[in-house]
Amino acid sequence: MTAATAGFLVWMASSWYGMQLADASAVWLFLWLAGSAFFLLQSALFNWLGMAAAAILVLLLFFSMPLLNMAPEFMPQATLDWLYSWTPFRYVASGLRNLLYFGGSDGMSESYRVIWYLFGGPGFSFFGHCATIRAT
Repeated sequence: MTAATAGFLVWMASSWYGMQLADASAVWLFLWLAGSAFFLLQSALFNWLGMAAAAILVLLLFFSMPLLNMAPEFMPQATLDWLYSWTPFRYVASGLRNLLYFGGSDGMSESYRVIWYLFGGPGFSFFGHCATIRAT
């Protein structure tokens, strides 16, 4: 489902909005990895904490989304230290900006590394939990 959504977003950006993508397959792969990583991160949090994870995710979304639209140079130091430095969405936003506007030629290794870590840790936990549920 995440792959289809990522493909639809890439198609919509190029056909509806006329956006020139340097490498549409790289944008699709990045969106798929990011969407899958955050799905697995949310699933792992709900599996680990239960409904208390909803409060954490709501606060994460509420406080981090407005920050992603600002340049880090314009943020106060307290915001950089306390909010921007720990939000995982910043890697996705910077990687997507780099892919869309600069062709992904510079600095993508950090974004891909973090997204693969987010995908790997909760992914193995999520699939392991599904396997134990299916076995019982």
